[in-house]
Amino acid sequence: MYLNGDPLFCFGHGLSYTEFNYSRLELSTDSVRQDGKLTVRVTVKNTGARAGEEVAQLYVHELEPAVKRPVRELHGFERISLSPGESKQVTFTPG
Repeated sequence: MYLNGDPLFCFGHGLSYTEFNYSRLELSTDSVRQDGKLTVRVTVKNTGARAGEEVAQLYVHELEPAVKRPVRELHGFERISLSPGESKQVTFTPG
């Protein structure tokens, strides 16, 4: 939970018969107040030759928490199915 080093495998690590590329990360604002909202968008593209499923995940970390928090907290995820060459935009609105 408070690991400062690199994990051997990322959370949700698994094998796939295709590859995915993440691009065009967009934030609705550059800074967020404590009571503010933020929308995060990213485009996921299947760059491989086979159809596949990907789980896009959003992790956050508070810069100066009042109490000790984990280095990364999962605040959203979405499973998407993509054909070869297909792209989809994934939107997260962490609470």
